[in-house]
Amino acid sequence: ELHIEQGIVLESKSLDVGIVTSIVGIRRIEIVFVGAADHAGTTPMMLRHDALVAAANTVASVRRIAEQLSAETSGYFVATVGILAVEPGASNVIPGRCRLVIDARTTDPSLTLRFVEAVERDSAEHAAAARVTRAPVITLSDGSPVACDPTLRVVLRQGARDLDLSETDLPSGAGHDAAFMSRICPSAMVFVPCLKGKSHAPEEWSSREAIAAGASVMLQAVKALDQSLPRKP
Repeated sequence: ELHIEQGIVLESKSLDVGIVTSIVGIRRIEIVFVGAADHAGTTPMMLRHDALVAAANTVASVRRIAEQLSAETSGYFVATVGILAVEPGASNVIPGRCRLVIDARTTDPSLTLRFVEAVERDSAEHAAAARVTRAPVITLSDGSPVACDPTLRVVLRQGARDLDLSETDLPSGAGHDAAFMSRICPSAMVFVPCLKGKSHAPEEWSSREAIAAGASVMLQAVKALDQSLPRKP
């Protein structure tokens, strides 16, 4: 599969193509804190049960834990809180309920397990400190990482070198069709640079030359694979 990188590694290093090593697994986790929606002006600080305080501290924990896991391993790990829903959502009301959803992505499932354990522990501590309750942590979805076929990776890399194109190994931090195709056949990917890493947005752009380079690498690989097949006499 040919795809834009959706990141800035190739662009920042002036590289022509990326040979994808693996496609991340994605787990989405929901955490809900429930406190009491009281008057923001008349409720003393020591008597508050602010659900957002627990959620905000949990967001900070997510960032800290993800940075630690990312720094200590050769594997790929990122985590993001992209949903933070505060209720009732009025400036003069202490938040009585807060829901957050975490998106955790990695090429190593053991890192996800460690991440979830740490987040469950920290979020429980933040709930207790804020005098609120935390509902059971729920896994909304969980997809496993997929390693790209090693034989195809070798052929793609050689194809880039045969064409005098600069290349590097890259994990994919996004999901792709190639991950699903791997269930029925060997699967691999080629990344090409895109402007400032933007994707799924009006700013998404990749030059014709970059796209052509990626397609040429794939053609070179297909030709090499074809030549390796046994021939009938």
